[in-house]
Amino acid sequence: MDNNSVVALLLALGILVAAARIAGGIARHFDQPRVLGELLVGVLLGPTLLNVLSETVLGLQSHEVELTVNELANLGVILLMFKVGLEVHLGEMVKAGRLALIAAASGAGLVILLVLLIASAFGYGWQQALFAGVALAATSVSISAQVLLELGFLRTKEGNALLATALVDDGLALLLVSL
Repeated sequence: MDNNSVVALLLALGILVAAARIAGGIARHFDQPRVLGELLVGVLLGPTLLNVLSETVLGLQSHEVELTVNELANLGVILLMFKVGLEVHLGEMVKAGRLALIAAASGAGLVILLVLLIASAFGYGWQQALFAGVALAATSVSISAQVLLELGFLRTKEGNALLATALVDDGLALLLVSL
C-alpha cells in the first residue's frame, strides 16, 4: 500500500469505528444491544445506502482499502467468536443439547417450510425455494453470542441453550446447503 492508500484506510476505519461506537451507544441508550446500532449504521454506511468505502465518497484511490476493511471485519468476527468461546462452558452447552436440537430443527424446519410455500407462490421451482429456505434458516451465531455476552446472559442456563440452539441451527443449515 502506498501512503495515500494508508491514509484512506485510516480515514475509512476512523469513520466506521466512530460511527459504530456512536450507533452502539445510541442503541444502549434505548436499552437495546449495541450490535443493533452497529448493524444499522453498517447498512447506512455500506453499499446499500451511502457506500462510504467507494472511491467517489472518500476519494479512495484503490480497491485495496475496501478489501482491507473486509479482511479486518472477518478478523473481528473471529476474535469475537474466540472471546465468546472463552466465556462458554462446554458442559453446560451439552446439557442443553436435546433442547437445542429440538429447537433448532423445528425452527429451521418452519423457516424452510414457509420459504418453500412463499417462493412457490411466486413461481420459483422447488429446488430454488428449498435452497432459499435453507439459506434463510441459518442464524448468526456471532450476533446471538454478542447480544448474550453484552446482556450478561451467556453464562446462564438460558444463554447456553440459546447459543447451543444457534450452533446446531447453523450446523444443520450448512449441512443442508452443502447437500
